[in-house]
This record gives sequence, C-alpha cells and structure tokens, in this order.
Amino acid sequence: MIRRPPRSTPSNSSAASDVYKRQDEGMYGVDVKFDITPSDTKGYHDLVFHIDEGEQKRVRKIEFEGNKQFSDAKLRGKMETKQKCWWKLRSGKFKPEEYREDIKRIENFYQSKGFITAQVTRDSIIDIPKGIKLKIWLDEGIRYYYRGAEVSGNDIFTNEHILSRIKLESGDVFNQEKMEKSLQGIYRDYGSKGYIQSN
Repeated sequence: MIRRPPRSTPSNSSAASDVYKRQDEGMYGVDVKFDITPSDTKGYHDLVFHIDEGEQKRVRKIEFEGNKQFSDAKLRGKMETKQKCWWKLRSGKFKPEEYREDIKRIENFYQSKGFITAQVTRDSIIDIPKGIKLKIWLDEGIRYYYRGAEVSGNDIFTNEHILSRIKLESGDVFNQEKMEKSLQGIYRDYGSKGYIQSN
C-alpha cells in the first residue's frame, strides 16, 4: 500500500527483476510489471506486482575467443560453471555470482603461467535453443620469465636472506601467486623485527 503513485514506475519493476537475476539460480528472462489501484483506505493506493519468473537457464556452451596458448577445454576446466552434460552428471546450472568468480579464475590461471597482463576483455551471455551460451574474449598478452632480482635499502637482513625468500628461480615462468607469497614472507620477516611498515 502506498500513499500516492510513484513518479517513475520503470525503476521499481527493474529493481524487482534485478532481485531475481542476483539470486544464485540464474533466473533470466524475468518480466516484472505492476498495477496501482485505488485502495479501500482513503488516500492510499495498492501496489500489485505481476511477476513472470521465466525459466532457469542452463549453460549449453562455453566458448572463448583470443586464446592461443590454451584450448577452450583447458580454460573451461578452470571454471566452476560447467556446460550441461548428462553423462558427466553436470546440470549446467547458471549462477551469476559464481560466473563472475570464474572470470577471475581464468585471469589468475593465465597469471600463474607467466601471462601477467592477461585479462578478460569482455564476455557475453547469449540465448540459444534450450539454454544459454557463455562467450569470453581474452587478451593473453605475452609470457614473462623471472630473470632475478636486486635488493637495496636493506640493513636488517642480508641480500642473501631476502633473495632466499623468493620462490622463483632464474628462468622460471613468472608466477604472480608465487611472487606474492614471496613478498608476504619478506614482510613477515620484517614484521618479526617490529618493522610493520616495511615496503
């Protein structure tokens, strides 16, 4: 029940539609409309929503564009979102939040293989017969290798001690996760000596 009709009705219906799309069930094609009718209470109106929930979409295909170093199958294997496949007992359920995390997982995979500038440039959810297709465009960039490091400004620990914390050897494919763990180890060493702000 409302005091008077809202000035802008589309925003209300789209907000209700977004609630469905944000759910972990992948409800797409949701249509929300509403009517404003006089209420039995003087000075008020009834707000009645009419919701067509559509259907739960199943992922039928996952395709990539721009991937030269790794196959579609390899990249799909890094995702939690799976194509519907009855003989592998995969439902193909589409979960929007999980899919957004999959985009990060793909970028993290590339970065672990030395492609530290790799990124998903765009993606699209496409309606196809009996479900949806996910298409993901990539810019792989180039592969980087670790050649070594230099240390300066250190008085508390020796160069050898600091370099020993780096979990990469010269010639290794650069691994972003390993380097971050290496830096965390160095921070912990300095933190143990009371140098909390060391960088």
